[in-house]
Amino acid sequence: MGKFVKNDGTKIPIGTVLFDGATQSDFTLTDDISNYDYLEIFYRSHNWINPKSTRMSLKAGARVHLSDVHTTNGSSVTVYEMTLVFSGKNVTLSGCTKVIGGTYITAVEGTIYQVIGY
Repeated sequence: MGKFVKNDGTKIPIGTVLFDGATQSDFTLTDDISNYDYLEIFYRSHNWINPKSTRMSLKAGARVHLSDVHTTNGSSVTVYEMTLVFSGKNVTLSGCTKVIGGTYITAVEGTIYQVIGY
């Protein structure tokens, strides 16, 4: 993990791109997560939902749960979920979609676009 030092001496962490692409299934990082303090994950929970990012501290564990809740026409509530489990360079991706009072889909409908290590 490199650091950039500003004129006032403040250190800013410089990230390392560990994954860059688009996937809805398990994937491999370019480096082991043990070399980083935290990860930033860029994702979209469903293809019509705006992209987001989240940071996770590796001191708290190597698993992150990503979810979005949306309503359609004010009546149907849908929950999109993804879970990423990090182990070394390997990432296991699982997920589901739940329509409250309706359909339950055991599949990842979201996409992981990028993982950056700091």
